[in-house]
Amino acid sequence: MQIPFFRKKRKAPEYNTNKVYTNNFACKKNTSTVKNSFFKQDKWIYIASLFILILCILIILFRAERYQIKKVNIETTQNINITQISNLVNEYLAQPSLIIFKKSNKYLFSKQEVGDLIRKNLLDQVVIKSLDINLSADESLNINIKEQLPNLIWME
Repeated sequence: MQIPFFRKKRKAPEYNTNKVYTNNFACKKNTSTVKNSFFKQDKWIYIASLFILILCILIILFRAERYQIKKVNIETTQNINITQISNLVNEYLAQPSLIIFKKSNKYLFSKQEVGDLIRKNLLDQVVIKSLDINLSADESLNINIKEQLPNLIWME
């Protein structure tokens, strides 16, 4: 048995020159970049129109007359000055909130802030037993203050 020193040369395969090969991935890549570039170009238009729409809705909600507090009704007992509280509440309602809107809007109005403001102002004069603040449907603010009447009066 004789071992050949060199291997036999193989014949090169014959290629079919009639077939045309295409790269399917390259075609898909090109179509997707066209779609993405379309959305990338017009994306700022969609964002800007959405921002303008939200801004218009906010302006309608915060500036509409039917959402504004127009009247302040105050019910008290004996020693509390109604005009003083009325002026205090009207000053609070005229304050700006969110730069261009006023606190007289039903959505921006805070019962807690008005209650604290009234309590702080009346602290020297009377002892407040209860303070009820309600917004009614007819665009008015109802404030009901009940003071604690003293049981004993010191006289010298």
